[in-house]
Amino acid sequence: MDIADSITISVLNATFWLIGLIAGLYYSIDLGIQLIPLNSIFTVLVADLIVFCVSMLFFGYFMPVIFMVYGTISARLFVLQGSNALLFIIPFLIAAYAGIMLGTALKKEIDGKANILDFKKNVAISMGVSLMLALLVSLIPGFIAPIG
Repeated sequence: MDIADSITISVLNATFWLIGLIAGLYYSIDLGIQLIPLNSIFTVLVADLIVFCVSMLFFGYFMPVIFMVYGTISARLFVLQGSNALLFIIPFLIAAYAGIMLGTALKKEIDGKANILDFKKNVAISMGVSLMLALLVSLIPGFIAPIG
């Protein structure tokens, strides 16, 4: 997968996140309690790691579905926090991109076309930035939605 494909999938991910957010707002769906209650810094970081791992395993092709679910979860945050909830997508997009890079690197390693160590710096920086942004977003006062 090249950079153009990664950017296309990232735009598709953001679109599906927005669709999930709109559906969650319209239908008042509250999946956050049942799936991943985004009520602590730990669960936000775990959600970010889930995006990375699933993106790596499926080379980003399954991510629009995950982003739609996260968009639906974010609907509750949007009602409670307004535009702060829109910051929630940024670390997820970066984590998905890092997962796509690592998945592609693993595929190239298996095919004998490249060495995975050539990609470790880019993947580590992208994932580190993603985790730091997820941590910063979750530390915004009042950002974490209370359950109940």
